[in-house]
Amino acid sequence: MPPTRSRFSSHDGNDAEAEADAALAAAEQREWLIGNGLGSYASGTAAGSRTRSYHGLLVAALNAPADPCDRTLLVTAVEETAWHGEAPGDDTAATALWSQRWCDGRVEPQGWRAIVHVGLEGSVPTWRFAIGDTLLEKRLWMQPGAHTTTVHYRRLQGSRPLQLAIDVLVNARSHHGGSDHPALGVRPIPHGMVGEPAAAGLP
Repeated sequence: MPPTRSRFSSHDGNDAEAEADAALAAAEQREWLIGNGLGSYASGTAAGSRTRSYHGLLVAALNAPADPCDRTLLVTAVEETAWHGEAPGDDTAATALWSQRWCDGRVEPQGWRAIVHVGLEGSVPTWRFAIGDTLLEKRLWMQPGAHTTTVHYRRLQGSRPLQLAIDVLVNARSHHGGSDHPALGVRPIPHGMVGEPAAAGLP
């Protein structure tokens, strides 16, 4: 996936929306995939929206090396919202950095519009988002030999502090699709939490 830069027309009217729709369609057709060497992987689109059941931030081959092809979607996505000020509305409105394509074809929210660059740095998928005068970088990689995906954020420029809220979507289904909305046992740990799916066969 070579580096590219999203460019949207500055003209008003239908032409601008048609150009933006074409840019989104092209970005959704460009996909990335990273792995851990054990059969686990993470994958998605350049736009950030998920268009396949196989897209997710942590699809783990929990039975590797005995069965590296039996993969379970554990972390579907992260949903990021950014704003300047102490709380959304204090200074600027909150900006969603994530995108969701719904069954009826709608894409809402439209975080892809904040993307100004997406590409690979080596083998690391990298996005840059513009929020006002702030440029935020997001990078993804998997730890070799571990069922772990790291999502790293870095502010590259900006005149004001930036707040970032992140929601993590978890699951425990086959990467081929389908979901029974599995129950998750949640327990707190220092600076975070642990979600443990109550599904048969999962460690």
